[in-house]
Amino acid sequence: MSELKERLCNGAKEYYAYLSSHNLGLSEVPISSSTLQESVLVLSLRGNVADMDLKLSAALILEVDSTHYMIAEGEGIELQFYDERQKVIYLALDSTLIGHINKNLKKLRLFSDLKFLVKNVEEFFENFGDRLRLPTQLQSPHTKSSVISPIPTLSDEQNNALKMVLSEPLSYVWGPPGTGKTQKVLFEALLHYMRQGKKVAVVTTTNNALEQVLVTLIRQFDELGLERSSILRLGTPTMGYMNAYWQTCDPSLLQQKGSTNLFNFQDTLKTRLKTACVVGVTLDGFIKRYESLELSFSHVFLDECAYAPLIKTCALCVEGTPLALFGDHKQLSPVCEMPKNALLQKENENAFAWNLSALFLESFFNGDMPKKLAQEYERSGNIPSFKQMCCVGLSRTHRYGDNLAQILDKYVYHMGLRGKDEPMEIFAIDSGAKQEGETQISQSEVMVCEILSTKLKASEYAIITPFVKQRQKLGFKIPRDRIFTIHGSQGQEFDNVVFSPVSLHYHLTNSHQTHALYALNVAISRVKKRLFIVCDYAFWSRQKGQLLYAILQQAKLITLEDIL
Repeated sequence: MSELKERLCNGAKEYYAYLSSHNLGLSEVPISSSTLQESVLVLSLRGNVADMDLKLSAALILEVDSTHYMIAEGEGIELQFYDERQKVIYLALDSTLIGHINKNLKKLRLFSDLKFLVKNVEEFFENFGDRLRLPTQLQSPHTKSSVISPIPTLSDEQNNALKMVLSEPLSYVWGPPGTGKTQKVLFEALLHYMRQGKKVAVVTTTNNALEQVLVTLIRQFDELGLERSSILRLGTPTMGYMNAYWQTCDPSLLQQKGSTNLFNFQDTLKTRLKTACVVGVTLDGFIKRYESLELSFSHVFLDECAYAPLIKTCALCVEGTPLALFGDHKQLSPVCEMPKNALLQKENENAFAWNLSALFLESFFNGDMPKKLAQEYERSGNIPSFKQMCCVGLSRTHRYGDNLAQILDKYVYHMGLRGKDEPMEIFAIDSGAKQEGETQISQSEVMVCEILSTKLKASEYAIITPFVKQRQKLGFKIPRDRIFTIHGSQGQEFDNVVFSPVSLHYHLTNSHQTHALYALNVAISRVKKRLFIVCDYAFWSRQKGQLLYAILQQAKLITLEDIL
């Protein structure tokens, strides 16, 4: 066994063992009601919508009278789609299970199992670990100087990024939200390969992120008159996506046995895999389906790469396939269930590969231990320098105004970031001093947010807070699909953002700490038009040197009477 393969397999085993021994990775998804419609089981779920994408990205298990059934292809119960607005899951049942489930309809329980995904990672590297290698050459004959002529609709930075992606086997396009990473550079790269009749993969970390990327690309395809069927989205779509973009979905999901065909779509998955130029899939989907797909890609594009675990990203290097990373390493890092004290134990040192992002790929392949890389990142807050990977940064955002861009550049980016010419509207609302002893709750901020919610209900808005407990308090009177933790808001954008910081917290709001600074950057940079900071204004106005202090200095202080 090669050293690289051994480290990856051990990393998966160590993580799985920790999750199992600490009863982590398995969580119940509460069911509010269940009905049987012929051979389709319809489950209405409780809970916050923002949590569902993570749960549905894991393996789902249905408990029927103490018997557990894996919800997966070929297991008798298959996930058809998820209605994200109504929080309803549709499951196609094998005929042999209908009677058993019908008898126990009121006793069903649904679980998500993250450990299943970890086991998939281990099995992938057991089977294909010897094939992994860092990409060193493209699968096309283009030279670096003649890949593509400058495209007039792209800026000089974007053209440079595109040229790099199409001429380098390993590349990273980075920049703040709104700099054109997806809509400009990635889109033009896909068009380039499509014109050559080559097949490429677009990979993301979650189902939600995958659909957001694909919707962006599909709309641009539509403008050019390109067939939507040139894109294939593998995996289970949300109902909203399936209704709007069914031509891109796995046809087997539209033709489940015993279910009503939603669309007259006659292709099979096998034929679609042959004809599609762009295959969209999550990282976990790529790992699970790689062997059965029997596909080779000319290039793999990983979006939101800074949020992608290093260990899973390694799977994309099977056969040395050219790889382009897109993202922003000054936002959130991957979520790892193992705390630092557990990772530091000698028997778990390979599990650091779950804690690091895709941007440590080169260093890891070149022999650096994950523990060493993680400790250096914790100390400096900087990703390692690249030798083989080429990198281009984009420094002009079209999402928010230049006033906000300059603040974020000073505190976060240090790259000369500039925004739209018209200034962003920034408002501060004083909620008064926090009364609770609980550091993660502010009822006074909740009350102001409730009033703001009623005023913003006709527009696109999100209320973002660092804390799960505060989100739960906000959910009593505010629609739950409008409330997000910082992690839940990752990858999304809204016309109006209301931020409720609650308190100065080491890991989430204290911008002197790198991870907290990057978390705040995620929350603030979701905004497109108006930003509202609802906080204890007197407290935060004393926190000189903090990112929120700088934003408040640029904000217009308004009162509840102004809102009313």
